[in-house]
Amino acid sequence: MTTDTSGDGWALGLEMATLPCGTIVGHGGGTPGYRTISFPALDGIRQVTVDWTDWGTDASPATLALMTAALCPS
Repeated sequence: MTTDTSGDGWALGLEMATLPCGTIVGHGGGTPGYRTISFPALDGIRQVTVDWTDWGTDASPATLALMTAALCPS
């Protein structure tokens, strides 16, 4: 067994993200130059999938804002 210590993870594992409405569980991945994440809402009614071209910039703030708008009830 190999342990990935890079921080990016690999394989078909689940990821957690903390939003203002709670912790959600989904999956992300990518290939060189591309990233994708997909998370369902806590109520199971909505889901958001984000795909972007990864040019080495931090897309986390924009991605988190989009996920919050899509998944947290207003």
